Amino acid sequence: MIKRQVFLSFRKDIGFTDYGKDIVAIELDTPATEALVFMLKKINVHSITFDGVNVNFNSVESLECTFGKRLEKINGRFTFEGYNHYLYVIPDPSHMLKLARNALCDLEVLKDCDGKYIKWSYIKALYEIQEKQGLKFANKISIKHIYFHCHKMNVKFAAQTLSGSVADAIEFLIEKHFFKDLNDHDAEHEAVTEDMQSTHLIKMLANDFCTFRLQRYG
Repeated sequence: MIKRQVFLSFRKDIGFTDYGKDIVAIELDTPATEALVFMLKKINVHSITFDGVNVNFNSVESLECTFGKRLEKINGRFTFEGYNHYLYVIPDPSHMLKLARNALCDLEVLKDCDGKYIKWSYIKALYEIQEKQGLKFANKISIKHIYFHCHKMNVKFAAQTLSGSVADAIEFLIEKHFFKDLNDHDAEHEAVTEDMQSTHLIKMLANDFCTFRLQRYG
């Protein structure tokens, strides 16, 4: 049932007027009085989904798919003779998120195509600071998220580790110089502006996986 109502859902107020993305509204606290309802029926998605095993990517690459560091160089669709549609490659988002978390932990430092870093040490330091302070900065990081090897297949822990709330907490602690001791022994991050890069990839992953409705974990 659709009705005029304002309520709190997942730490976000629902029911105010929403003018859409990238539209600046003057009155943000006006309850919505009308709603547009779109009903979609029978959407057929022609796709192939798989986990991150190399043989899966090699198989679709043999069908002229390409994967690279830059978005414009990625071709995630293919077809074959006698088939009238493109098949789109959609790697399983839950598995990809776990692989990203595992790689970050094992390699300790990852760098995106723009040269921005993300470091596992900041996530670990966030946990240690929260334990020392006896409170959490609006995130769900716990010892199970840091030492997750007994829970590698648990999507919830991966989603809560690489989440927007974790990125926001790290940014806050960087601004307040909580990571000063960490930076003194880290030549790669000598300035706060460079430290902020560590949250860029976390936010990107969090936003991407929110698209696939994994935000309920974070």
